Amino acid sequence: MSAAAARRSDATADSETPLVLRGRPTRVTASASLPSAVSAAARDAGSRDRVEILIEGVVAERVQLRRARDVGAPPRLRVRLGSSTPPGRYEGSAVVGDSTVPVVIDVQAAPRLRSSPTRFDVTAEPDAPASIEVALTNTGNVPIEIPARSSFCLFDGGGVDHAVWTALTSDPPAGKGRLDVLLDDLAVSHGGLVDVRVREGAGELPPGQGRTCRIELGWSDRLRPGRTYAGSWELAGLRLPIRVATPRDRPRTDKPSSDTPSPDQPSPNQPSPGKPSPDKPARPRTATSARRPR
Repeated sequence: MSAAAARRSDATADSETPLVLRGRPTRVTASASLPSAVSAAARDAGSRDRVEILIEGVVAERVQLRRARDVGAPPRLRVRLGSSTPPGRYEGSAVVGDSTVPVVIDVQAAPRLRSSPTRFDVTAEPDAPASIEVALTNTGNVPIEIPARSSFCLFDGGGVDHAVWTALTSDPPAGKGRLDVLLDDLAVSHGGLVDVRVREGAGELPPGQGRTCRIELGWSDRLRPGRTYAGSWELAGLRLPIRVATPRDRPRTDKPSSDTPSPDQPSPNQPSPGKPSPDKPARPRTATSARRPR
């Protein structure tokens, strides 16, 4: 038996207990340091190219031996798998230099969504829902359910400052304290719940896939004119910021009635230009003599 084979056999014998790595696919870390025989081989290897993870059906994108800060302490093993690696328990081995150690990778669930665009600015018209389109991509390792209906809160961005200023500068009414004034003013700044309805694209979204969703936003009657509110639609770790502006009140303009003449249209009692009034006789026209040629 060669010296390298002997070292490999010794290392495997010394590490009958598998090394357990646990975490999300993009970051699984050993829960304990490498065995002493493998640690020595790792120090002798001195290169990340000499470290391999051999697990059937799983491809490691990156394998890293993390050196310990304390002098003489054994290194720790960190592995990066594909982000869509399904959760579960995977058994295999790690090859460090000429040594082999059994490993178990416990991949945990990591739901994750990515959106495009990453934020929205909309205008809330009275009694009219807003419609937006967002592309959602499942970048995690488990299916994500996009609900057909959900909700989130809106809050006036300047509400906190105004509430604190009001509570500190005004005299509380009888029977109330400054904290009551603060909370009452904050309640006024609350814009209510936004009714989120996914008209197109609701349902299960598998890992690694994406789709465009058409979303309808319904407003609460708590919204006040001339304000700017902010909130976030949250789903599977995604926080999609949505800023909502409400238009100011417009002065009402009454339409002119049919009895009121416009400046360009004469009233029924007013004669049109060129026509005689019924109360005044028409002025007779006088013939003009033709000019004589000079």
